[in-house]
Amino acid sequence: MAENIKYVAQAYFRIDNIADRSVNILVNSCGEQIEKNRFQTRMEAGRRDYYLMYVLGGRMEAVINGKKGILERGTVVCITPGTPYFYSNNADSSDYVRYRWIHFTGNNVDAILNACEIIPNEITRVEVREEVYSLWEDLFYEFRNNTANVDTSAAIILPYILLKVGKTKMESGDGGRKLDLSIRHIHTHLSSSISVEELSAMEFLSPSRYREVFRKVTGHSPVEYITLLRIRQAAELLSGGEVTIEEAAIAVGYTDRLYFQRVFKKHMGITPGSYLKKVKKTNE
Repeated sequence: MAENIKYVAQAYFRIDNIADRSVNILVNSCGEQIEKNRFQTRMEAGRRDYYLMYVLGGRMEAVINGKKGILERGTVVCITPGTPYFYSNNADSSDYVRYRWIHFTGNNVDAILNACEIIPNEITRVEVREEVYSLWEDLFYEFRNNTANVDTSAAIILPYILLKVGKTKMESGDGGRKLDLSIRHIHTHLSSSISVEELSAMEFLSPSRYREVFRKVTGHSPVEYITLLRIRQAAELLSGGEVTIEEAAIAVGYTDRLYFQRVFKKHMGITPGSYLKKVKKTNE
């Protein structure tokens, strides 16, 4: 990192510090902080939403819910609503403080954190991995471009981030494993037929148990998750303006165009044709 960098930040807001229990999971805002100068953050009454912090560099002293700790490279913490916290860096340090963060809310968050084995308000050491870092990039992309389905996309990406963060912690500890293999399979085989039986076999679980664990991890059933992911990708393809509706449908696994149109409208609120016209009008 260049020596002349003093302060860098990127932040994307849907809304800030809001609790919403009417949805499973909702990302309010996200961003990245790179700081050299002395700074501190203090929230005596805590936030109304959840706060996930993933530290990539530097060192900060922290007090979370009255418990002292150190936030440094390779640590993560998820602070729950209403929890008081404080953290600050040492201005004399030669290291830049760098961390990525997400503020989020929803009625299924506690279940997802539990399924991912992330202990709330506890600073935990994890492995810093490119795959986790890049998932934040996917989230930033959705907010930065204000995509039409940003809330749906973020609701898919965030549980996967939590899953990967939890997995890096588990791999450095007891070697436990959740649904990483089958979720990766979904993401890389959207154009193919995907069955719950196939996915559950990858995780050595019965289909009924797999559905139960999958909902805890992602906030959705396997079928819901696959559908949301397919519609999100189809919308992205149509946004590029280089494919037809039929081509977008086939690319994400729908051979029946009429069925694709019904599913697309159900989740996006408009038909693929109307969505494509909206994209073309915006790009004119």
